[in-house]
Amino acid sequence: MKSTVKLVEPDEIHAFTRKLWRNDVFKKSHDEGGLVHDVIERFARLPRFFYVPSDEHKEAPHFAPWWGGIQLRQYENAAVQDLYYIHEIEHAGTMPYIKDMNRVTFKNKIRDNEHEASTLSEMTIYFDYPELRAQTFPHEIYVDRFLFPGGDRTKPDARMMERWQTEPDLVRKELMYARAAVITSKTVTMDDPVAFWLNKFANQGRQWVDIWSSRYPLVEEGMIRFRDDCAVNGRGPALDRHLAWLASPELTDGTTIPFHREAAAFADVYARNKRLYRESMENKAQQPVTYTATQKPPGLKP
Repeated sequence: MKSTVKLVEPDEIHAFTRKLWRNDVFKKSHDEGGLVHDVIERFARLPRFFYVPSDEHKEAPHFAPWWGGIQLRQYENAAVQDLYYIHEIEHAGTMPYIKDMNRVTFKNKIRDNEHEASTLSEMTIYFDYPELRAQTFPHEIYVDRFLFPGGDRTKPDARMMERWQTEPDLVRKELMYARAAVITSKTVTMDDPVAFWLNKFANQGRQWVDIWSSRYPLVEEGMIRFRDDCAVNGRGPALDRHLAWLASPELTDGTTIPFHREAAAFADVYARNKRLYRESMENKAQQPVTYTATQKPPGLKP
């Protein structure tokens, strides 16, 4: 990690993230107390930090929201960039921490957190803001099958929108489990690229759990300690101690990357899938989604 931006108080976190948004839908939702504002409010329960990766190959797939950090990234498409941030922020803001957790429980916890963050950023955000869909991906995405079954991405399905207004809790669960069914399917092929890549990235997640199987208690206990330190000694000093812990030799192996061993082990898995994704999209004459690391914090001061 480098160029770390420390955000201590909730109003600092709101101010910084508000300046991150490039898309008008996100700005308006934040300003008017909508979905985006609610996501940031959850995120701001603890101090947070944003940073630039010091080694993009190893850090791009590293799960920093788990320990309170968000990588700064730049996407060509403004709405897609904002979806990246809302996804990562939702991960962090809804992550529970449990001491003395066995491996099965850890796997289930991480899986559920991924389901929840992905259902928000890939599906339900379009129910709150259907106009956002025309501004994101030119190709089909999974939510289109529910919200735009007629194929016109400017005309949401009336019945689904009615249900979203009257029973959003059930619709959210139905979408999450429909997505989970694709993720766990044994029969998905490249004939359905939307389902295939959902399934493929879920398998990547299982490999990630294997890599973390021995050292995940370090993160859980470290975050519990951080949370308690905030309550007892104040948010600012607690964040300083937390960042010092993340930079400690125990975690970095003398590098600038927290949990360097796990980052290095997972980087090749991620890179392999990213290459396959790019090739498969190009073979179907579709534009793969790409990003670059932001080389310095974008001049945003709370």
